[in-house]
Amino acid sequence: MFETYASSLSATAFAAWIRTSPLAYPALEIAHLWALSTLFGSIFVIDLRIIGIRWRGFSLIPIDALARSLLPVAWLAFAFAALSGFLMFISRAADFVTNPAFALKLALIAAAGLNVMVFHLYGNIASPRPLHRWQAALSIVLWAATIAAGRSIAYV
Repeated sequence: MFETYASSLSATAFAAWIRTSPLAYPALEIAHLWALSTLFGSIFVIDLRIIGIRWRGFSLIPIDALARSLLPVAWLAFAFAALSGFLMFISRAADFVTNPAFALKLALIAAAGLNVMVFHLYGNIASPRPLHRWQAALSIVLWAATIAAGRSIAYV
């Protein structure tokens, strides 16, 4: 059933334009990579701080102040990544839904989302406990694996 829906998405004129335009898909890829870099960079800095990594004055910034500054950037970058990713998806949706690397990427994004949701429900970013430090490390691993799975889509 999902393959049928994906095929109909790929058959739209807009999807065909993205697929055949010499600029559309490359521009979407650039936007997606920019958004992922910004998203991962923001999350990475917060996660390192939660883990307890300290270097040159970085530890002087309270974790909650750092999060207040970087989380809006991360959310905006996530929105851009989701939009650009969806637009790339519709260009070849029928191919993507059967691609195991694409399925893995979506599963990893869901796992990263669940991890951050649990952290914010049960954690206090201002004073992280050992479990929260492990969650921050898991966040780094999940997002790095998401990027690797995304890059693998073209080769699987």
